[in-house]
Amino acid sequence: MKKSGKKDIGDILALTPMQEGMLSHYLQAPGSHHYVEQLILTVSGEIRFDRFKKAWTHVIQTNDALRTFFRWEKLEKPVQVILKEHYPELIFFDLSAFQDDNEKQYRFEKIIREDREKKFDLRQVPFRVLLCKSSDRDYRLVISNHHILYDGWSSGIILKEFFQAYTVLEKGEVKPTTLTTTATTAVKPSFNEFIRWYQTRDRDKQKQFWEDYLQGFTSRPSFPIKIKRERIKQDHKGYEGPGPVKEFSFAVEKGIKERLDDFLKERQVTPAAFFYSAWGLLLQKYCDSDDVVFGTTVSGRSVPINGIEHMVGLFINTLPLRVTSNTGETLSDLLLKVNEDLLAREKYENTTL
Repeated sequence: MKKSGKKDIGDILALTPMQEGMLSHYLQAPGSHHYVEQLILTVSGEIRFDRFKKAWTHVIQTNDALRTFFRWEKLEKPVQVILKEHYPELIFFDLSAFQDDNEKQYRFEKIIREDREKKFDLRQVPFRVLLCKSSDRDYRLVISNHHILYDGWSSGIILKEFFQAYTVLEKGEVKPTTLTTTATTAVKPSFNEFIRWYQTRDRDKQKQFWEDYLQGFTSRPSFPIKIKRERIKQDHKGYEGPGPVKEFSFAVEKGIKERLDDFLKERQVTPAAFFYSAWGLLLQKYCDSDDVVFGTTVSGRSVPINGIEHMVGLFINTLPLRVTSNTGETLSDLLLKVNEDLLAREKYENTTL
């Protein structure tokens, strides 16, 4: 493990509750793949590795999260340490010499599998980039990170800034200051502004809001499918879960979507409220209950910090959403109630679990 001296450290911050939760899971099972993210993109066009490296160096230098590692040993509370400078771990593979497409694909899949199996040590910056060349104008870009650094929203910011920086470099050699002002035009506050804001929240108000919201909830949902899996575990030694997740998709007819849009617009409710309500009703049927609670993920960016939408970091949170059906209530009534709940909880969406 590479040691960092005081002169290398730019800042030391507390962790957000979501980061604390992920760190806890990491310490419980350091060898697991929990929260290891791997984003794979196909890029068409010639890529020069020297400019590729400079562009990534720029992105990392302008985003605190990509220069962050974690410490917890001999500390009362874990911290995240932001380095003043950090040079990315960039790995390059050239598969263009292989003529057979199947061979290329086999080798690429092996590369990404081995990359994913490389466990992250959170005592070092858990972020790396891999570039794989298939031909002169065909590349695969693989970005691997631990989720404790940033969320899915941040992935879009990172990619946008990388391609902007690379485009600037393609136009000719530029000075670092020119690259910064040209490729990064958005206001980007430091992550410590979010941490400082988070530490000033009124915890009593948050606690009171959620106590009121969940008041009277007593249901203990039980799914037969869970019981079945437990029986399978007992009957079959070595069973490790239900296996790979399967995806199902279907196309909604254009006419149905248009009618749905009109329906939601007329009642002034969001698509989120509609789908959450539908999911809540489904759970009520499975649980044989008219009062259910399930988890929902929020972006966590409704914070009064200028430029937070351009920040890279872990802002998401998981909040309970309650769907209750009352006698004589119409579906429109339920929709409006869920929509109001979503709006009311925005001020409290950064509450800890």
